[in-house]
Amino acid sequence: MSSVPSLPVTEIQPRRGLDGFGLRELRHTGNLLWLFTMREFKLRYVQTALGPLWVVVNPLVPALLFTFVFTKVTTIQTGGLPYLAVVSVAMVPWNTVSRTLGRGGGALVGQRQLLTKVYFPRLLVPLSITITFIVDYLVALVIVVLVMLRFDLPFTWHLVVLPALAIWTLGLALSTTLLVAAVSVRRRDALSALPIAIQIWLYVSPVVYTLASLSGLARTLIDFNPMTSLIEAHRWAITGSTELGATAMAGGVLLNVVLLVLGLAAFRVADRNMADVV
Repeated sequence: MSSVPSLPVTEIQPRRGLDGFGLRELRHTGNLLWLFTMREFKLRYVQTALGPLWVVVNPLVPALLFTFVFTKVTTIQTGGLPYLAVVSVAMVPWNTVSRTLGRGGGALVGQRQLLTKVYFPRLLVPLSITITFIVDYLVALVIVVLVMLRFDLPFTWHLVVLPALAIWTLGLALSTTLLVAAVSVRRRDALSALPIAIQIWLYVSPVVYTLASLSGLARTLIDFNPMTSLIEAHRWAITGSTELGATAMAGGVLLNVVLLVLGLAAFRVADRNMADVV
């Protein structure tokens, strides 16, 4: 009699140490991550009239609207730069982070049927959503380049840091998404409050204004916003102008790392019985 070939056995054990975040588990799920990412990208644009053109519309329309309001209705200090250039640069990280958070914050609740039927690393859900917004980030950068060329603004060597800024942007997008997703699994109120929170975050971030427009306590509080250093880093890299020093930007990077660790930790806690409460 021919012997029955042995099948590979996968043993699921409690996570310990650094693997408590579930990062090692992702090493063996590359194909699944790719499938999740492609699925998410198709879901965003399937059965839409403009399709992928929404990637262009989303950052461009708000930038034009803000330009009209803050140049025709009121005036914002821009340090001699065209307002459209200032706000377009800020929209690059803001649009990426806010849209990732808005879509990924409730993704686990939206996929509860899948979560309760089959096991897979839950981290793949927010991670795949974050990856899809790389396209939005790159398209927004193209829009900024066109705006810079339109106003004959020079580019500097600072552009070499853009790849690092892209990683920084995706890191902040992922960390905030993990935090909201972990909370929303148990508290649906988080999803109701999320749009309001994003609107508030927009106006306490230097997207539609510059730091030169602020002073005193308002300026101090805005500096503690993790989005502030990210936006100012983009302005420094693209326009060569910023109101934030290198120390403050380094502090922003450190804050982003802390938020990412907190997000992973919160997600790990929620993952323990996610299938039971989602």
